[in-house]
Amino acid sequence: MSEMPKFFSIADFSIVSLRNIDLFKGARPSKIFPAISSGTPVLYCGSGESAEILEKYQCGVIAPPEDPQGIAEAVLKLSRISDEEYQQMAENGRKVMT
Repeated sequence: MSEMPKFFSIADFSIVSLRNIDLFKGARPSKIFPAISSGTPVLYCGSGESAEILEKYQCGVIAPPEDPQGIAEAVLKLSRISDEEYQQMAENGRKVMT
């Protein structure tokens, strides 16, 4: 876990992908928090509380879980954001953790 900031420092985005089952709808994967706190926006393939956090604070993009077309569209959306939009997402993620 202590090595994760090194990986986030060279990544444009973090991907957190969950299965589409009821158990995960109430899940709050801890993987999103180290990413956003380091300023790495998250592509979250899931629903529930984590999706709500990322949407509310605009520090990631949500894709439907187990939906290849939806995930591909989210990846394309992220590939097209401006530098300013990216920086805003990164700043928003850091603010969530303060």
